[in-house]
Amino acid sequence: MQGGSVAVFAACVAVCSGFIVLKDKEYIQLNDRNGGKSLNASTYNRLAFDPKHSILYVTVGAEAIDIKFAQDCGILLVANRGRPTKEGRDYRDPQGTVSKILLPADLNPDSPLTSSTISFNGAFAGDFPSEDVMELREKNFRYYPLRDPQNNLLTIMQNMEPERLVISPSGNIAFVSLPKNNAIARLTLDFDQVTRVFPMGNRSWTNYHLDPSDKDNEINLRGYNIYSLSQATEMAWITKGNDEWIVTLDTGKLNYHSAYGYADHDRAKAMSAKGSIATSDSKLQAQLNNDTELGRLFVSTEDGKNNAGNIENVFTFGGRGFGIRDANNFETPTVVVDSVETETERYFSSVFNTAFGKQGNTPQTDKEATSPSLGPELTAQAVGEYDGKTVLFMGGGSSGILYVFMLSPDARCLQPYFHSIHRRGDTLSTWQTSYAAGKMGDIGITDMMFIETTEIRPILVVAAATSNSVSLYGIADEAFTPGSVRT
Repeated sequence: MQGGSVAVFAACVAVCSGFIVLKDKEYIQLNDRNGGKSLNASTYNRLAFDPKHSILYVTVGAEAIDIKFAQDCGILLVANRGRPTKEGRDYRDPQGTVSKILLPADLNPDSPLTSSTISFNGAFAGDFPSEDVMELREKNFRYYPLRDPQNNLLTIMQNMEPERLVISPSGNIAFVSLPKNNAIARLTLDFDQVTRVFPMGNRSWTNYHLDPSDKDNEINLRGYNIYSLSQATEMAWITKGNDEWIVTLDTGKLNYHSAYGYADHDRAKAMSAKGSIATSDSKLQAQLNNDTELGRLFVSTEDGKNNAGNIENVFTFGGRGFGIRDANNFETPTVVVDSVETETERYFSSVFNTAFGKQGNTPQTDKEATSPSLGPELTAQAVGEYDGKTVLFMGGGSSGILYVFMLSPDARCLQPYFHSIHRRGDTLSTWQTSYAAGKMGDIGITDMMFIETTEIRPILVVAAATSNSVSLYGIADEAFTPGSVRT
């Protein structure tokens, strides 16, 4: 793989058959595809379009965060998080929803548009808490906070926060991830309904390894008697014959509402000092009080409580890997857990779990910055078919590391195996110096796209917000040479 930064943007954009969609807070702007301006890194820090090329504006829900086209471009879905805001002395907490927009083939300023809202009202109708909700909670479905600062009870619908979308090839089914709820919802687009909410469950780390500390001065991948919420974010659809699968990045999500002053997390050591954790495991208790082990880890203040309201089972956030799930029943035949951090330690130990901190720091001095929170923090993925092989590309959002996995070609149950790992960008210069020189790499990865039809060979496009970059990687079927892409 070879990389080079080719353009600069940090906006959320979808492109489909002749028009471009720009996302903003509560509306979608449809633009003539030929109306986009060329970009210059010294002038623009996001995509800019002349308003005269706008075709239509479409009202959607509160705080639109993701947009996806169906394959035929006839449907555009918009995920609306609906996060709370404070307006004067009052609080506004709209429901999280998905907007569906039907687009004609010959879109023009006079085109009639049909838009509808897919809400969670039908999924959680009736008495509260219903048997369905209790069953979901047994599998770690969550909805917090329960009340706003004025002590008004919040509905489940207000606490549902859709994040990322994926649409089936047929265009009649979609899934939306709900990481703060630790769930994924299936949408039936023909009827504009949420037809199923799948809780994502949890993962025990007794027999898996993670590094939860940024104060141990080294990489220590160990097992602990704790759990984590899977909290899938990005999803990708894979079709193999008659079978359909969903690849989920189990990134994790810490919940913080600035309007409410609410957070669902705290450092393990701080919670232990407050007496909030009541574990009978003396070894675990010692680890929770040790900053070089679990003390620095962000753990849930809501999950794992006993009847007395104390934390009996300690939960952290995110699965630190990915899963492959049956698109029909969402069963999980395959989960990749600690392989991501293990391969990072093997090939990029000097920038293990790094993240942009201060401009004067280097990627190496900021090593392990995300170890106490989400670890490798997989934030984007792309799936490609290349030379008869199905390839999974995944991006570590904060570190700028790209992971490549191959799917076994003959297995009824899809099995991924590690292929290679890559990272562009200077590791010794300060963040500020490398950014100014255009050598920061792909820091803050937000999106990835595999493009099969190019004149030379397939390419992987990687968009990153912190480095303010778009990189193109040429794809070739070659043996992996560690360090070949490091610059």
